[in-house]
Amino acid sequence: MRINLMIALVLTFFSLTAVAQEKPRRFIFLVHGINGNKNTFGSLDKILEEHGKLIQPEHEINVIPITYTTGANYLSTYEFADALGDVIVSNISGGLKPTDTITFVSHSQGGLISWIFSGRRKKLLIYFEMLWRLS
Repeated sequence: MRINLMIALVLTFFSLTAVAQEKPRRFIFLVHGINGNKNTFGSLDKILEEHGKLIQPEHEINVIPITYTTGANYLSTYEFADALGDVIVSNISGGLKPTDTITFVSHSQGGLISWIFSGRRKKLLIYFEMLWRLS
């Protein structure tokens, strides 16, 4: 009995130590404009990752160029903004943690949908709650 308790305490200590040593993650989403794609920003993703690791070595830097359907006349800018949440959910493995941050680097329509998405706090909180539940 004492051995099992000791093993449980040691395992708990090491698992808590591992969690404490995890770096906070910074997710940087590159959001293109109309008729763009994930290549719109060229090598900016690699540059941001390299420089991000130098500037913020205490963070795990994740730069994610995204692609969404543009030029679709049947979708509104608000629908594109809502779809951005789905893209975020599908690109953050393990769910969003309290120490994680999300940054948008956007161009043209990408800036507009990022701004709308960020401003729709209720929707934003719903997506973050979804991310939290995925962890």
